[in-house]
Amino acid sequence: MCGIAGIVETGARDASARERQVTRMREAIAHRGPDSWALTSLHGSAIARHSGAGTATQTREPGAMSAWLGHQRLAIIDLTEAGAQPMRSRDGSGWLAFNGEIYNFRQVQREFGAAPGANSDSAVLLEMLVTHGLGVLSSLRGMFAFAYWNEREQALYLVRDRFGIKPLYWCRPSPGLLAFASEPRALRAAGFGGAMRPEMQAVFLRRGHLPGDASSMAGLEVLAPGSWLRFDGRDLTVSRWFDVASVLGPARMQPVEHAAAAFQDALDDSIRAHLVSDVPVGVFLSGGLDSAAVVAAASRAGGSTLRTFTVVVPGTAIDESEPAARIARQFGTDHTEVPVRREEIAGWIEEGLDAMAEPTFDGLNTFIVSRAVARAGLKVVLSGLGGDELLGGYRSFNDVPRLWQATAPFRAGLPGRGLAAALARRAPVAAPGKLAEIMREPARTRAGLWRQYRSLFERAQIRAITGIDPPPDDQASDDPARPMLDVVMLCEIEEYMASQLLRDSDAFSMCDSLELRVPFVDHLLMTRVHEGGWWSRGRHQTYKAALFAAMPDALPDDHLSRRKTGFMIPMGDWLRAALAGDRSLAVLHDPLRSAALRPYVDAFAQGRLDPNRLWA
Repeated sequence: MCGIAGIVETGARDASARERQVTRMREAIAHRGPDSWALTSLHGSAIARHSGAGTATQTREPGAMSAWLGHQRLAIIDLTEAGAQPMRSRDGSGWLAFNGEIYNFRQVQREFGAAPGANSDSAVLLEMLVTHGLGVLSSLRGMFAFAYWNEREQALYLVRDRFGIKPLYWCRPSPGLLAFASEPRALRAAGFGGAMRPEMQAVFLRRGHLPGDASSMAGLEVLAPGSWLRFDGRDLTVSRWFDVASVLGPARMQPVEHAAAAFQDALDDSIRAHLVSDVPVGVFLSGGLDSAAVVAAASRAGGSTLRTFTVVVPGTAIDESEPAARIARQFGTDHTEVPVRREEIAGWIEEGLDAMAEPTFDGLNTFIVSRAVARAGLKVVLSGLGGDELLGGYRSFNDVPRLWQATAPFRAGLPGRGLAAALARRAPVAAPGKLAEIMREPARTRAGLWRQYRSLFERAQIRAITGIDPPPDDQASDDPARPMLDVVMLCEIEEYMASQLLRDSDAFSMCDSLELRVPFVDHLLMTRVHEGGWWSRGRHQTYKAALFAAMPDALPDDHLSRRKTGFMIPMGDWLRAALAGDRSLAVLHDPLRSAALRPYVDAFAQGRLDPNRLWA
């Protein structure tokens, strides 16, 4: 795991100025890789490599393009200098600046005979790119975002993994120049990018996050998950190399026992792959099913004693230490409870806000857990993120199909929308205004209805706050052949998980130099689980719970019956304390005094507004 940054330019005149820019970019993301750094300049007939060890120079055939590649290294696989980057291919025709991990690099190395003797996934990837080009991407299992400079073509390739686990930003401030980086702050440090796009405020308040291929800052772009970009100083091409829909199974239901057996085998395989490391690997252990399943699979994988971590916030109602400890005892892990006092967290909030790559109303929980685990001495940790999206663990998998049926008469033009909306506003549900909006103006597509269901604020509220209309919820036509559960799963994976959870997890873990791996977010696991279609949930509240209960090595009954949990921060408690004048929470107190927020503060104080919405 690392941080990458760079500039490529045609007809560059001031190489030293570009070096200074990339240096600023690299330094802005030094937290992503504090173990070592390097900057390689390819300009004219010279190659210059600057690093902590000094400067080394070589010659090259002069080309029309110049490239400056920067790298901050967090050493995880091959801790020697042989794994240092930017890395040059053996024949000198390619350069690689890589962020992420390729878990099956040994398999690729054996099957293709690539980089024999190398112990680095980056070295294997680079030689495969030189030999096979982008055709190698379908063979990779892992999380990654990388820049590949092809000297023969005089072209830069930017590539992002299938699901967008690792981020990659870019901009083209002039026709012959392109800059890229792991985080927007790096590009801004070099003078690229402008102010926040006003329309993104409305998008954020509607969705709670930005689209996975968009930045809030003018002039900056995000390479979409499963995409590659090619730039040769004249032409810029962006193309998709992976479609999440390719993991979907047939439109039929399979026995839950069949799905559960396939899932356990596939999860064990994914966990073994995600444990590949030359440094110790730990696990975030909450009181939920997903992290418990990760621990169970990791224990079945064998090897050294597994280290697990649970963060506890004393004095709050959110305490998962007891169920987490039971799971740790059952599977014999080296378990650590990390208590974090509210006063300590209050001092972290401002740092957490600064770490946000993009606006989000979530993610501080990952920031707190990551900081605690990083301070305990770990560099790599496994997370249960992705289990709900893959296995139908959210209420949306039940609620959206019901809402689709309930609103069918209104989409057909039958009367009654106004009455239904009025009744919905009086319904004993968490968000009666949202339900009323759905009844009054139901989306025409199933994905659009999912966006309405997942929305943070109603459209009228967003117009009142920003003066801007959010984009429509219906964005593409419906595919009637696609089952409803697949529609919901694709939305949860491509929009909520990719745009919010993965983006937040990278930003909030890497700010403390912690590599967060997500074994549920694995294309082979997804394919195995769904190759037979969905399964019945029977008496269980969710499809995920039914699957876990039917696993051959099921988790304990008392854990399976627990309500859905995960490490959550006591946001409501903090906001109430800030409103009461707790000066340790001044970073929250002062904005809450804004006149524009007064109606929402009042609604929160009266119990009519969810704390997450006020936080947003």
